[in-house]
Amino acid sequence: MSVLFSRQCEYALQAVMYLALKPEREMTSIKELTKKPGYKAAAG
Repeated sequence: MSVLFSRQCEYALQAVMYLALKPEREMTSIKELTKKPGYKAAAG
């Protein structure tokens, strides 16, 4: 088994997918993104 993406990259891709599926011009806060299942805030 090999790792294709780092954990941070996985979180970023998940966030991009989430945003891509939202209606155009709908605002999304960082708090909203990090509260979704499977998302974690990036560690500084």
